[in-house]
Amino acid sequence: MSDREHQKRKERKLAARVTAAFLDQSRPRLHAAKRAYLNSFAARYTAAAEVLEKAYTHDSAMRLAGRIDLWQPCGEVARVLPVAKKNRPMHDPSYRFIFSFGRENRTRQVLIRNLLEARWATAPGQTMFGGGRAAAVRQTQQHFAEGFTHVVEADIRKCFNSFGMAGTASFLSLPEAVVNLSLSGRSLNVAPHITWLKDHHMNELYGLFDLPQTHPRVPPRPMDVLAELYGEDWVRAQQGLIEGALCSSRVAELLLADICQVLGVPDYGRLVNYADNFLLMARSQSDAAQLLAVLQDALLVHPAGPLTVKEDLNLVPHGHAFEFLGYRFTPSQAELAVTWSSGNEAKARTLRRDCYRILGSSRMPFARKASVLAETEGKHRNFVYSFASWPGARALHEEKMGPLRRMLESARPNIPLETAKDVPL
Repeated sequence: MSDREHQKRKERKLAARVTAAFLDQSRPRLHAAKRAYLNSFAARYTAAAEVLEKAYTHDSAMRLAGRIDLWQPCGEVARVLPVAKKNRPMHDPSYRFIFSFGRENRTRQVLIRNLLEARWATAPGQTMFGGGRAAAVRQTQQHFAEGFTHVVEADIRKCFNSFGMAGTASFLSLPEAVVNLSLSGRSLNVAPHITWLKDHHMNELYGLFDLPQTHPRVPPRPMDVLAELYGEDWVRAQQGLIEGALCSSRVAELLLADICQVLGVPDYGRLVNYADNFLLMARSQSDAAQLLAVLQDALLVHPAGPLTVKEDLNLVPHGHAFEFLGYRFTPSQAELAVTWSSGNEAKARTLRRDCYRILGSSRMPFARKASVLAETEGKHRNFVYSFASWPGARALHEEKMGPLRRMLESARPNIPLETAKDVPL
C-alpha cells in the first residue's frame, strides 16, 4: 500500500466516525469526532494531496500538510482582484472581489469541506450538489406537472456576506477559532492581484495616502488601499463566508438545509433550491404568498443570520413563462417547455453578430476570418451546450452556425463575396 493510500484510509476511518456520530445525533460524540478529524495528520495529508494534483509527490504532500494548522492564521498571501459589477452607472460603480488562493489556503478549505461532507445532510429540494442545474430543471417540471403552477422566484440578498461567523460555528458544531481563521475573509493575508497593480500605478497610490514618493520600499498596506478605494464594497467582501473559497458553497448549502427542509414539507407548496436561488411553487396564489412568508421568516431568524431575500422578487403571473438558473420555462398545458433565458439568448446573439461583422470585412485575410469563425464556433458551442436540459440546444447551434460557415466559404480567394444581407442570427 502506498503512503498516499495509507493516509487516505486513515482519513476515511476518521470521516466514518464523524458520520456515525452525526447519525446517532450525539452532539458530544460528534464534537469529539470533528476535533479528532481536524487535528489528524491523515486528514491534512489527504487535503494536501488533492490540492497538489499533478504536482503531487509524497514528500511535497508531507511538507504541505505539515504547514497546515487550522488553529493559527495562514500567512500565505491571498490575491484579490476588484471587478466592477455590470449594469451599474459609471458615476456609481459597485464592486465584487475575486480571490486567488495559494496551496496552503486551499488545503485548509478542502480539509473543512471534506469534514462537512462526512456529516452532509441536505434537503431533497437542494440541487447544487445533488444533480446540479439539470436536477433543478427536472424537479421544476415535475412539480409543475403535479399542479404546483403558481411560481415565485427569490434570491438571498448578499448570501455569503450575510452569514455571521459565530452563528456559523455554532450551527456547524465547529470550533469558532477554526471558522474565523479558515472561512472568514477578515483573517486573510491580502495583497492586490498583479492585474490590479498594473492598472493602478504606485505613484497614484502614494498620492492617495499623501506618502512621500522618495520611499518606494515602503508602500501603503494593501488592506488600507482597498479600504480607501472601495469603501463599503471591500468591508462587505470581508464579512461572512469567503466568496471563491473551495468550501464556501458547501458551507452555505449546509447552513440553508434546514430552511429548505421546512419549505419542502407543506402540502400546499414545493421548493427547488440551487445555492442562494429559491423557486417556490404552489397550487394557488395565496399558497405561494404563504410559502414566501415562511421563507422570509426562516431567513430572518436563521442562527447564522439574519438573512433576507432581494427586493426584486419575481412574482410570476399564473400561466406566464418564467426564468430560473439561466433557463426559460414556458407553460404548455400541464407541462413546462425548456429553452434558455432571454439574457443568455442575447449573449449568444452578440457573439454571432460580432463574427458576422468580421466575416463581412473585405480587408481581412481569409485565413484570419477562418480563425475567427473557428473560435466563435467553439465559444458558441460551449455556451449553448451548457444548457444540457434544453432539448433544442444542439440543433440551434447548427442552425445559427450554418449561415456563418456559408459566409466564410463565399469569401474564399477567387470566389466573389456574396454576403447575405439578412443572416438569421
